[in-house]
Amino acid sequence: MKENSKNITRRNFIGTTGAVAAGLTILPGSVISGLGRKAPSDKLNIAVIGIGGMGNSNLKAVAPTENIVALCDVDWGYSKKVFAENPNAKAYWDWRKMYDEMGKSIDAVIVATATIHIVLQHLMQSLWANMLMFRNH
Repeated sequence: MKENSKNITRRNFIGTTGAVAAGLTILPGSVISGLGRKAPSDKLNIAVIGIGGMGNSNLKAVAPTENIVALCDVDWGYSKKVFAENPNAKAYWDWRKMYDEMGKSIDAVIVATATIHIVLQHLMQSLWANMLMFRNH
């Protein structure tokens, strides 16, 4: 009596293995995020203006899940520690220079300057009209 066993050829094995491997490597971001991970393409490139005090707190809140690409503050003495803690972020003294150099690669801006600088914040909002901006009072 002939035993019911399926013969697996090399061609079938390679084809099946290839299909499974392709299915596992080409996953949409929603599947990856469903596993508790965030796809690199789902991270925002964030710039922070005013990194002392509250700006530093905001920076620390988003840094674990997003890309911090630029930091800007006029008081480099006070902000030296924050610049050192974020070596991958480019440091700026003037937000206009930051915008000129990195404007196209920034997805969002956190502005944490003093209330007296409200004009600066409104000007920045008009320049970065298509960008997500968080203003902290």
